[in-house]
Amino acid sequence: MNSAVFDSSSLIFCLKIPRLLEVARRRFGELFVPASVLEEVRKGGKKSEAPEVPLLEELLAKGVFRNASAKPLPYGSIGRGEAEALAVALAKKAFCLSDDRKAWSAGNASGVKVLSMPAMLIACCRKKMIEKKEAAGLVERLVSEGYYLKATDYLEIIKAIDNA
Repeated sequence: MNSAVFDSSSLIFCLKIPRLLEVARRRFGELFVPASVLEEVRKGGKKSEAPEVPLLEELLAKGVFRNASAKPLPYGSIGRGEAEALAVALAKKAFCLSDDRKAWSAGNASGVKVLSMPAMLIACCRKKMIEKKEAAGLVERLVSEGYYLKATDYLEIIKAIDNA
């Protein structure tokens, strides 16, 4: 079992969809949240009065997430949270959970394995950690919570789940 580091969007979706967080915990065990990601989620959540912020604080207090920090690597056009998430993942030899395409490219160039939320679900299906029907339902839930997928990407993800 490996550990994983969250960027802001992946963290927010796991807070919005508790079952997605359970799947991540089962797949990775240790879950890290960089300091800049915490700051970003807290600030954004307080502005919008999002219910995810109190849940985040509760899960941090319970030790579900571990705070981690590393000097963000100079990745150019990616955000501070993504840059620090990649730096922490590199330092801990962990996966980085990110849905940012620029972060995927930067991670791949640095030797960090970057997974999107759908890719994590597909991997969990392949490892028989969750049923295909549940994985497809979680993809639906991601979309209903605001996760952007082009129609072609959505169809490819569902096909990959079916073939897992």
